[in-house]
Amino acid sequence: MQEEQLQKYLDLLPLAVIAFIASTLLTPLVGALAKRFKFIDLPKEKRPRTDKSLSQRIHKGIKLRLGGLGVLLPFIILVLSQASNNPQIMGMIAGLIVLLVIGALDDKYELSAKYQFLGQIIAALIVILSGVTITQLDIAGQRLKFDSFISVWNLGLFEYTFIFPGAIITLFWILTIINAINWMCGIDAIGEVMTFIASLTTMLLAIRADQPELALISAMLGASILGYLPFNFPPSKIISGTGGTTGYGFILAVLAVMSGSKITSAIMILSLPLIDMIWVMVFRFLNLKEVPFLKRPFMGGNVHLHHRIMALGFTQIQTLFIEMTLIALISLIAFYFGGFSDSFLILVSIAVLLIFVFTAITLAAKRKQTAKPKEPESKPPIIDNGPTPEEKYAY
Repeated sequence: MQEEQLQKYLDLLPLAVIAFIASTLLTPLVGALAKRFKFIDLPKEKRPRTDKSLSQRIHKGIKLRLGGLGVLLPFIILVLSQASNNPQIMGMIAGLIVLLVIGALDDKYELSAKYQFLGQIIAALIVILSGVTITQLDIAGQRLKFDSFISVWNLGLFEYTFIFPGAIITLFWILTIINAINWMCGIDAIGEVMTFIASLTTMLLAIRADQPELALISAMLGASILGYLPFNFPPSKIISGTGGTTGYGFILAVLAVMSGSKITSAIMILSLPLIDMIWVMVFRFLNLKEVPFLKRPFMGGNVHLHHRIMALGFTQIQTLFIEMTLIALISLIAFYFGGFSDSFLILVSIAVLLIFVFTAITLAAKRKQTAKPKEPESKPPIIDNGPTPEEKYAY
């Protein structure tokens, strides 16, 4: 029985390795493309004073955008090679392509929030029309059903089964997760780490629920993220851009719905960005009284969790480790309620403990560095010989 269970994991390994290698090799090429065609993110020092996003800008230098293509292009190709007969998965890929196109335009021209939101709605509707709908939700032993009204619509090329209020709830769910992950991506690698841990957790839950197709998709997403992380770890060489950050949340949201009753586990896994999003929206509703009520949630600001942690004096890397520890602890709780064996929970607990130790070491190093008095030093004369070859050709 154990050999059979182990084989389920081994079956995922070949395509996961391919996704990892493809992402690792493709990301530098995407970086070169972004540099060539100016897909860049300017720091606040280089932005006009009228820019509404100044308060939330953390990067000190120019950053290359479009990095999400390095993750999602291999993912799309591999998914198409494995699940081209599944209309729901095809709907997910079609919606993802819409987000990548809108994201690329935003990375280049910085579209207004309404155009980005319109693209998100279109992507979500494509998925819903492909048959992805939340029909029930299990919470604390209670089953809530969302199929009080069902109607079959003939749309010419295909028939769509409209389920109310399930379709409306699904639309709200996808848009919420897209923006929760997107808003979380304010510092290097945090959204990517969140996506990696969430995809890994979804993979394990899918294997336990005997959903091999969803497990494979989750494994490929996690492996693609892992291949990209060395380029995105602070200080990053490239950032995911709008297409990447919205695409990550979109995939996680759709996989959660496709997993059926496991959506409650997905809510638990994604609780950190969800709570952060709720906190920010409540803050904006209560404090931005000079802004029209419906526009308040979409105004920029520096009240996200990573902003508040960094306001305490922590660096980007330290903030990343703190949030990563919180995410890992939440995933451990999801595993516990997912009904995994004690031995498996022990292994996960060890991994979470190691993350906690690394975080503690990082924070202790910061404390020691802060306590150490700085000695005055004489600065040698600065000789500018121009950029080094590494700086000249770095992507």
